[in-house]
Amino acid sequence: MPCLPSTAKDTETTLNELKFFRLLLKHDAYFVVLCPGTNAQVGQIQKKTPFLDYPFISTDGGAVELVRILKVHLSDAEFMPAMLQVTPHNLAVKSVYIGRGPGQYFHQYLLKRLTEARCQQEISGVNCLRDANDITNQLKRKSIKCQQGKMASSWINLTRPITAQHSSITSTKRPLNSDGDEAITMSNHATAECNQSTSRLYDLPPEILETILDCLSSDIPSLVKVSGTSRKFYVAVCNVLISSIRHQIAFLKPGLPQQNGQVVWETSVADESLDRWSDKLEGVPYHELFRRVSDTEDLLAQIVKWTRHWSPRSNLNSIKFQTNK
Repeated sequence: MPCLPSTAKDTETTLNELKFFRLLLKHDAYFVVLCPGTNAQVGQIQKKTPFLDYPFISTDGGAVELVRILKVHLSDAEFMPAMLQVTPHNLAVKSVYIGRGPGQYFHQYLLKRLTEARCQQEISGVNCLRDANDITNQLKRKSIKCQQGKMASSWINLTRPITAQHSSITSTKRPLNSDGDEAITMSNHATAECNQSTSRLYDLPPEILETILDCLSSDIPSLVKVSGTSRKFYVAVCNVLISSIRHQIAFLKPGLPQQNGQVVWETSVADESLDRWSDKLEGVPYHELFRRVSDTEDLLAQIVKWTRHWSPRSNLNSIKFQTNK
């Protein structure tokens, strides 16, 4: 537990805070420790610290060159005490805190920086979860309107497939007395067989049709294109999209802070006592949470993009959704 420099008394830290800070320090950041001295000297320092799993770089290992790049170099035998954040994708360097005092290493600045980064990602996840539920409800309404016949017919093909009986009636209107008529007859038979196959496809139970269309769930443009075949296909595609969103929600939700089994609002995520361990015993690391949120945002953005033209008033009624990159 941290020690106050003036009173030499332990600060009070709750078990929930300790558990939360352990998540931040163990899973949300990667540490590289630069120390002046030989490999043997730095090795002794490493054995006395709880950072055994992270690299300690000595003067022999090239620490001086790195310290100069980070601009905290005092001399080859002395480095400026500092905590610096290096952004992975562009290697930009930001100061967390520079300096230290007797009995105080200003670790609270590190915890604050890690807490802010995690809370921002959790807020993005909570907002993403809300968008997912909104888009799911929108698709449900579209499906119900389609089943009730309230959808605009310009997008959906409402014509019934020609049956074999209709084809045979059409083919008997003219007597067969030439090679040309025989060719027409063969063409009519082929058309009738094709229409019978199409009719059988229309007659599939909705559950089977959705199972077939589910193979296109990763190709949303093709899935949306298929939805224009008929009302039945449109409803099936809506259900496939809803199923994809629900699957992504089930993947995202356990990584978000919860209270009494429910994800909290974005204004409450800074509470260290919230449950962040419903998915994993040690919690979901920051980078895994980032991936879950990004995957969900990408799915929702694709669905909104390709289903926007389903509604004649799409510019007014579509859900506004922007990915946070």
